[in-house]
Amino acid sequence: MRGKFSFLGHDLEIILSQSRQLLPGIRRMDAFYHDSSTETFTAVTINPEDDPPEPYELMVEGKAEPLLKLIHLKSSYSWYADEELPYNIKGSSPKIPDVFSELNKVVLMLRLSNDDGSARDALVIYFREKMSNFGMNLAQKELTAEHKEIIAHMLINMVNTVRNIARLDRMVWNPIKEIMKENHFKMEQTTRKIDDLMQRYQERLVDSCNYFLSNISANEGRKYVFTEGALRLIKSSSVEYYKIENAIKLAVQLANNFHSDDDSPQIEITENFLNFNAAKLEEEKSDLADTVYEKPFNYLTSLELLAEKVKAKNLQVKSQTVVDEMENPVNPSAITWMVNHNMKAIQHLFRLYPDKWPIIRNEFKPILRIIKQADQPKRIKRSE
Repeated sequence: MRGKFSFLGHDLEIILSQSRQLLPGIRRMDAFYHDSSTETFTAVTINPEDDPPEPYELMVEGKAEPLLKLIHLKSSYSWYADEELPYNIKGSSPKIPDVFSELNKVVLMLRLSNDDGSARDALVIYFREKMSNFGMNLAQKELTAEHKEIIAHMLINMVNTVRNIARLDRMVWNPIKEIMKENHFKMEQTTRKIDDLMQRYQERLVDSCNYFLSNISANEGRKYVFTEGALRLIKSSSVEYYKIENAIKLAVQLANNFHSDDDSPQIEITENFLNFNAAKLEEEKSDLADTVYEKPFNYLTSLELLAEKVKAKNLQVKSQTVVDEMENPVNPSAITWMVNHNMKAIQHLFRLYPDKWPIIRNEFKPILRIIKQADQPKRIKRSE
């Protein structure tokens, strides 16, 4: 497979792929090996004269048993004629050897133990009949058993050298692969942490923007809310927070202009109104603390905080217990006066923010009194 380190494949695959360079002039090369990862028996062959030479599957169906018997012989090598190999036999029976058979045995089978020693593999090399690869010509000189032994041992050493080089390369590669896997895992963890932090930041940013907009609502006496699109835009922004606040102020101005004839108590701030690169708005010279709803809003918030302290002590929320929690206590009647004096504004704020100040609006009598008055239907005077 192109693009893959050769040493990551089986050792015999390396030898097959380099057969033309290792043994120029041979007719063919077969390889039989056991794949430990898939526990399968693989049979492949290659023609070194192909351009480029590519291995392809060798069909051994029905011949596997006699083939394995040959591979598991004790000898580290054997010489055969083509027709002596089971998968090369045409027909049902092998050819009967004759006196010239030894001259035809130019096919060398090398038997190799695989890395874990659990099985034996084999490499089969098909030489040309005249053995011209080694400068010999059978027509001129007989190839003796000694010659064949020399050739077999030479090729065994060559194959073992290739296998040792591949084994050493794997020993170097495997730790690198494990380090890369571990680094990939760490990077995934880091990415998840960054994503989690980003999500938390976006949630806090949305909370801050909602709070900022609620203060503007309190000042203006009109409720403003962000649309989902506006919140998504805020989450995706990467500008400083003061620019976001400036964009919100400008968005409120734009929304007011678009809804100038609209009496709706709630106005939506859409993403179209937000411009985080807008020029800074000039601050109004008037004191915001003197606006109609700012003081009542802040007063209700302070009463709610005092009521929380009272409830934490398991006491009843009433004017005296609330006064007792103040840093600078006042007369309890002053609370009733302040609530009554700002009754219209407080009633309006309760309509704007139905979920704020839950304790005082449900348990504090001065507040309950003005809520009850707001709920009563107005009486129509009848003329007598």
